[in-house]
Amino acid sequence: MIKAGMRLTLESGHRESTLQQTYRCKVVEFTEDVIYISYPLNEETQRSAFLLKGTKLLATFIGYDQNV
Repeated sequence: MIKAGMRLTLESGHRESTLQQTYRCKVVEFTEDVIYISYPLNEETQRSAFLLKGTKLLATFIGYDQNV
């Protein structure tokens, strides 16, 4: 399952669209209801991304057993 220190990949926008952005971050802490992450970095620009509250993202991660 999710553990502190795991790397997450976040995607915004539509996969078919040129507006899709991909970010990477790490899980800092989590509770039953909330996952706290580090500042996401835009994979294209390598700069911090500031996301608005309520932004919908698709999050994926590779577990310690190497499954997505």
